[in-house]
Amino acid sequence: DNIYTVNAGGYNVLVVGFKDHVFVMEAPNGDGTSRQAIAEIKKLFPGKPIKYVSVTHHHDDHAGGIRTYIAEGSTLLGLAGERTFFEKVTKSIFTIDPDSLTQNPQPLKWETIENGKRILTDGATTGELHDNGSGPHTEQMLVAYFPTEKLIFQGDLLNRPNNGDQALANDTTVHFSNWLDKSNLAVDLVIGVHGPPSTREELRQAVAEKLKAGK
Repeated sequence: DNIYTVNAGGYNVLVVGFKDHVFVMEAPNGDGTSRQAIAEIKKLFPGKPIKYVSVTHHHDDHAGGIRTYIAEGSTLLGLAGERTFFEKVTKSIFTIDPDSLTQNPQPLKWETIENGKRILTDGATTGELHDNGSGPHTEQMLVAYFPTEKLIFQGDLLNRPNNGDQALANDTTVHFSNWLDKSNLAVDLVIGVHGPPSTREELRQAVAEKLKAGK
């Protein structure tokens, strides 16, 4: 009941409402997209601050709008290897088109995800952030997993076309599927930043077809 995706600028942003705060995963594109997402988040959970924010990875279509959340006072949850990058992002100065952080300067609030996993829970809703390791797309990648709902939120590990056609697997998808097998996470639904959701079985099918084709 407390887990949503908000569509902002054509991207799916994960939003989780806990008892006294909100967690957001993904800050795509830029300040305008993040402002759009935050407006919808505040409608879903009025009066609750966005305490934590995270991104699947550092590419601009996933983290380009992170400065807006920093301006909100949110704490960024990330992997140790990402910290220097996001410190640099926070200190950047926007003069031609001042963004939210330029207009409301805030320091980076940072918490490192230790040992590749961070659990977020209020006793009723539980989410887990997992590092799924170095793959073909990036050296570090986070996913959000919800054990009760058996769903996982990911960026660029499996992209399904918006027309609903079956997703096509690439090397990154194969890496993701293999990681899921090894992790023993119970997953029924795979939600992507890009495109509509897929089932775990559809993910397996896409990988099997890729391997069969030898591509």
